[in-house]
Amino acid sequence: MIHGAAETPVYILIDNDRIEIRDAAKLRGLAISATCKAVAAELGVPDVEVAAIGPAGENLVKYANIMLSAGYSIGRGGAGAVMGSKNLKAIAVRGTGSLKIAYPPRFKEAAKAVHRAVAKDPFAQGLHMFGPSGFVGAWDQMEILPTRNWQLGRIEGVELLTGQTFVEKGYLRARGSCSACTIGCRRNLKITSGRFAGTTCLAIEHEQSTDFGANVGVADTEALIAASGLANELGLDCASTGTTIAWAMESVERGVLSQKEVDGLDMAWGNADAVIAMIKKIAYREGIGDLLAEGLVRVSERVGKDSWKWAVVSGGLEHPGMDVRGSKGYALGNALNPRGGDHCTSAPVAEYGLTPDGIGLVKGITGDAQYANPVLYEKRAEIVRWHEDVYVAVDSLGICTFAALCAVGFTPELMAEFYSAGTGISLGVEDLMTLGWRVVSLERAFNMRDGLDRHNDEVPYRFQYDPVRSGQYKGEVVSPAKLDQMLDEYYGLREWDVATGRPTTATLDKLGLGDVAEALAR
Repeated sequence: MIHGAAETPVYILIDNDRIEIRDAAKLRGLAISATCKAVAAELGVPDVEVAAIGPAGENLVKYANIMLSAGYSIGRGGAGAVMGSKNLKAIAVRGTGSLKIAYPPRFKEAAKAVHRAVAKDPFAQGLHMFGPSGFVGAWDQMEILPTRNWQLGRIEGVELLTGQTFVEKGYLRARGSCSACTIGCRRNLKITSGRFAGTTCLAIEHEQSTDFGANVGVADTEALIAASGLANELGLDCASTGTTIAWAMESVERGVLSQKEVDGLDMAWGNADAVIAMIKKIAYREGIGDLLAEGLVRVSERVGKDSWKWAVVSGGLEHPGMDVRGSKGYALGNALNPRGGDHCTSAPVAEYGLTPDGIGLVKGITGDAQYANPVLYEKRAEIVRWHEDVYVAVDSLGICTFAALCAVGFTPELMAEFYSAGTGISLGVEDLMTLGWRVVSLERAFNMRDGLDRHNDEVPYRFQYDPVRSGQYKGEVVSPAKLDQMLDEYYGLREWDVATGRPTTATLDKLGLGDVAEALAR
């Protein structure tokens, strides 16, 4: 827990049990890679891990990330700005201890079972071969790829934004993985010639392919790599940054912002140079970037002229690269996300019914395979509740969401066995799911304490009132009335107050959160 703020820039060193607050004046203004290298060099410890902020965090951009090297991020919600407000440039950590497994033979068998389950999962196979951006082409074919600020669902030249192209065109320099991961979806990309020669990027996530690609109308591989690498180095959240730039492009297109107001930049769709220039302006709060750094809720309020209607925001947070109009489970999950427009607490891919395992999962949750249909409103509350509980378990166990997406392969049964064999503490599937219920209710209580309620469980205006224009989901919106019905059902399943979405005292007591109930009542 880090309280207060330092008078001058500092970084924290945690070396086993030794904790120091060190001067970071020389690190001020450095990008992420340079910061990590400088800290490691000063400490003389090559295996130190560094969590740092870049210029975006220092300049309190409301959606700045905390970055771990130049490719891993603690993203969404502006944690980097919080570090910046504390004058905390970085946290360096090293540990030389070891972990003791309670039942090593049993644990190894559980690990083998997980490995087999993940290896046969089609989603995991795609991640291994082409990384997170390997599915961009499929989304484009389904016409749900966010394009031109979610006005369209396809982009000409989509293949240039895919993980397949990174491999086939020679941009992939190395594959990597997080510790002990069996998938290995990390990608080390490099441009060796042309105007971006020498540019590297440790990862191109799906979000970057959409938000620095299709959603700003750019179909250019090297521009995508350059924009993504730059945002990583400056410490910006790619989803919020790309969505904000897309809003600005549409605002210029509509005549709400003039070219003079965007510092003379040509904000036409597909202008990669303008996208890259805007990334820098936002990180350093230069010109129009100072306004855009405030986040789309504040920006659209200040600009006015109904510009909030194409500010694609849920619960105050810029939406990720997912069009939820044709996926009602995703819509409900995003509306309920405790930090706003985000898909990292519930991504019910199974509702699309793309694989037999996914269909089987939906049948197991709802009792009927027919609900593996993303345009249905029925049973979404059950599907989202189940996924939320499992995602809590995934996060609590330190497992990557990709390894357990929808828990089709890496099931709650395997998770419970993994935990029990590793810790020696017996845990069943029901216990695991109750853990999810408890954490979701606790997160909800935090938000209720801070003044949020049912009215904040929303999806963007565009998704409610602008129908999908073409493709298999043509005409789809997220009906406000139907969303209300899904929320009613969800609150009922959670045993929360339906009128407000507030966890009841009885429910909090049942979950062992009596002290939270008392604090919430006060």
